[in-house]
Amino acid sequence: EPAAGDLWIGVPPELHDRCAEVIWDSPVELPAVDPAELLAPDAPFELALPILSYANPPGYSSVGIVNTALWRSAQLPSTNTHGTARALAAFYRALLEPGRVLQPDTLANAATPQSSGPCPILNDDASFGLGFTPTTERRPLGDGPRSFGHFGTGGALGFADPDADLAFGYAMNHVIPRWQSSRNRALIDAAAAAAASLTD
Repeated sequence: EPAAGDLWIGVPPELHDRCAEVIWDSPVELPAVDPAELLAPDAPFELALPILSYANPPGYSSVGIVNTALWRSAQLPSTNTHGTARALAAFYRALLEPGRVLQPDTLANAATPQSSGPCPILNDDASFGLGFTPTTERRPLGDGPRSFGHFGTGGALGFADPDADLAFGYAMNHVIPRWQSSRNRALIDAAAAAAASLTD
């Protein structure tokens, strides 16, 4: 049974005309370096890792190919999920129903921090579970301590807060440089406040 009808990892060709064009006002500027040079043992880590992450192959996660048919049809779960905000929320709503998508113990493992510390790609401290990022003080998702979800390119976001029985989705096509922005932060706070008012 589909958990969310308009959430795709690999958009069928007949649905491509429903995809919004990604608008890149501030793409990540990477130095013009031959990726092969970065594989050398003496390559500077702080330069090599971001370039190999964002531009290997060239244009992989950037403006070079994101609006193409090949990109939309590809199945790359870590970077090219397409969907509506409603579908993102529906997916996280389904995760809150025990056993519908994942068994409770599997979901608990997926949303529990498995690695934490400095991230050279985000240039910040980060905490990751197995598929989801748990809520943290620096990156709060919902008000509940068990909130989990994931940010996407330019501020897109889906998350669930089991304590508030809240599922949330935000999708946009206007990319900004950071994953967390004033736009999604205001929506997260408004959703949390609305959920809290329903339980008061």
